[in-house]
Amino acid sequence: MLTLPVSHHKIYCILAEFHYASWLPPVDNLIGNVLPVLCLSYDRLTLNFATAIFTNDFPSITCALPFLKSIASKLVSSQISSQAPSDDVLTFLDRIERADPNSPDISEDDTNESWGHYQYTAAGLTYTAVLTSWESIGNIDTACRLIAAAIKTCKVARHLCFAQHLSPTSYLSEIYMNNIVELLLQLWSATDGNNVRLDSYTLNY
Repeated sequence: MLTLPVSHHKIYCILAEFHYASWLPPVDNLIGNVLPVLCLSYDRLTLNFATAIFTNDFPSITCALPFLKSIASKLVSSQISSQAPSDDVLTFLDRIERADPNSPDISEDDTNESWGHYQYTAAGLTYTAVLTSWESIGNIDTACRLIAAAIKTCKVARHLCFAQHLSPTSYLSEIYMNNIVELLLQLWSATDGNNVRLDSYTLNY
């Protein structure tokens, strides 16, 4: 079992923030497949790794980069409205971040290419039910944690299929991530002063 001694002081990243996950692939696979992570500090957004992830691994999620660049511009200019996220958002996020594919509670229908289904739908807490407004998300940190958790979920789904020698044509986690990023973009754009053009995207959620 792999334990990753990664510091996460004031940083969210899909290796450190998720409790040093011991079920991640071996270190040699981490470097190319997981280590380019979305890293966020509480007061500044680093886009380099996020850009690489969405460009190289998820190019179909075309709204991700404009969204990240827009929130980064707000951080730079200190034009940030921040409040606590809703309890439902925190519960939803915690469930995604803590999900363990080795758990005996995970159904066979919720693993491999379907990994993420339980995290995104259990107990009626779906992304459309909890992400109802930017006020429910509360702040940029929470939005970025949602994106980081979604990326981590997608990476784990790919690794599970790789380990089982499966070659699915699609991953449920990537569909969810696409829809969540699109919804975040729409909610962000509906907030005063956050002008991101939506006419270039087809919102599918």
